[in-house]
Amino acid sequence: MFRKYKSRLTKNDKKIGQRIRKLRKEMDLTQEELADNLNITPQHLCYIENGKRRPSLPLARKLSKILNIPIGELLAL
Repeated sequence: MFRKYKSRLTKNDKKIGQRIRKLRKEMDLTQEELADNLNITPQHLCYIENGKRRPSLPLARKLSKILNIPIGELLAL
């Protein structure tokens, strides 16, 4: 029998995604533009912004550089 997979995502992942979306919009970037700069698909970025995926540490570093925000502030709870 297979056990049903439970997501390990938390409400904090949703907050991080909302912060990324807010900063992206403040820089007047589309999801496609930001995803292209990050070398990921727009769908992956959408999942991150909606709190359905967590950005990896290397991706978070790229995000902090592009969005001009310290990584600690980007990932702050």
